Amino acid sequence: MALWRVFTAIIIAICWKGCVGAKVEQLKVDVIGKAEHCEVKSKGKDVVSYHYCGRLTNGEEFDCSFNYGGPYIFTVGKGQVIEGMDKALTGVCVGDRLKITIPSHMAYGEGGSGNKIPPGATLIFWVKILQIERDGVNVVEPENMVDIFDKGKQAYFSENWPVSLYHMSTAAQLYNKQVSAITSCWSKCQQENNGSHLIGEAFVTFSYCVQKCEKRKLGRNFRFMDKKKIVSSLNSREVYNYMQHAQFKMGSPQEAASAAITYVHFNPTETSGHSNVRFYSAQKSVSTDVPIQGNPLPHVNAVRDAVAQYNAHNFEKSVELFEKAINLYRPAMEACFAECERNDSFAVPQTGSFTYDLALNYRNLLRCQLECPHKLEKIAGTHWDHLWAELYNFLQFSYFKVGKLDEAAAAVATAVLLWPDHKESRNNAVYYAKQGAAVEKFSA
Repeated sequence: MALWRVFTAIIIAICWKGCVGAKVEQLKVDVIGKAEHCEVKSKGKDVVSYHYCGRLTNGEEFDCSFNYGGPYIFTVGKGQVIEGMDKALTGVCVGDRLKITIPSHMAYGEGGSGNKIPPGATLIFWVKILQIERDGVNVVEPENMVDIFDKGKQAYFSENWPVSLYHMSTAAQLYNKQVSAITSCWSKCQQENNGSHLIGEAFVTFSYCVQKCEKRKLGRNFRFMDKKKIVSSLNSREVYNYMQHAQFKMGSPQEAASAAITYVHFNPTETSGHSNVRFYSAQKSVSTDVPIQGNPLPHVNAVRDAVAQYNAHNFEKSVELFEKAINLYRPAMEACFAECERNDSFAVPQTGSFTYDLALNYRNLLRCQLECPHKLEKIAGTHWDHLWAELYNFLQFSYFKVGKLDEAAAAVATAVLLWPDHKESRNNAVYYAKQGAAVEKFSA
């Protein structure tokens, strides 16, 4: 009997050791919040946008999309994310909230990843599905971005920083997507109408073309927003000021600095914004040499890079970058015109008279477009008077420093054309003429 008990104890001990030491090797997806309506589920080749926070089994966070100012976006089934995440996000719905447990062999395996994910680590992700695109079209209409922004403000004033950041970054993403789509539609319809779209029937045809394109890209309800709210909050990129403070409170000074710099770029007269940028600039661990977020006009980052090379006396490089900035200025103007189209659609009735409404909106459109040069002159929180002419002046001096007098003369001649009252440019043009340099203008 004693031997039998000993034998039984040994068997139990062996079994217990094996059971305790066994690893869970299966992917586990727990739905902690199900979408209210789900007509379409994600499948291969769909583009899925989602927010996530990832933790180890000991609760230590190793990554979170909120730290990057926007959601993560990937194409299902293309191997763009770890295997476990790719499989877990197949068959999900917009609005689903998930807890995903990914075993090591479906994540980073025995090699781990960097300093935060050790070898053999099981990963746990909390995920919310924001949007699914199929063939370039959203499968679900997006939530009203103004309402999302308002939710972000409510969370902000409640000092719920993660929730505020989530809503603010989502609102910014939707707004930026809308601006990009409308700019693309404006350019497309302008080409289809041979550049004629401001008078009479051509204006009507052009506006209908833009609306049709926008609906295809953004969905049926893309014009549900209150225009005044859009102009006062999202169009001024106020969202980045809220994001800056939330990021700072969450201990992410680099991301906070990036948001602060973007806010100042779009709001150069805001003294509080400049104070925030100075604060982050004084932090040794923070770099303020970051690109502008929030769909800056195409020339902005190019101008910043060109001026940096110019100030460093790297004139060969500054020639290249000022030429790039000049070439991007015209698309920037077209993008600004597209913004005016978005803000002043002729289809919004005002008086009940089609002809009079058309005239009113045409007037508003022209007023808005006349402001575009002023808008384009905002660079990294500073206003540049006569920016286009100044770019040619900088290009002229850069050419001069590398010994290309003919090119310098052409650049300054163009600057004079754009800014006839600029005395220094006129004097420079006279200097190059005396040197025998060609004075043929660039195409402005």
